[in-house]
Amino acid sequence: MIKWHVTLLQSYIGDLEPQQIHDQTLEPFVKARLADGASATTINRSLESRGAFIPRC
Repeated sequence: MIKWHVTLLQSYIGDLEPQQIHDQTLEPFVKARLADGASATTINRSLESRGAFIPRC
């Protein structure tokens, strides 16, 4: 299931540096998912998976 969320996010943040990922850069993703009929819970789960893009220190 995490892979599905990561795949959804990839087209929105795949080319960004980790420090460039924030609420404003994720806004188009959220709007698109809402337009597709996704629930807030589903969108939040996708956003939680963005940690796959950000390396841990």
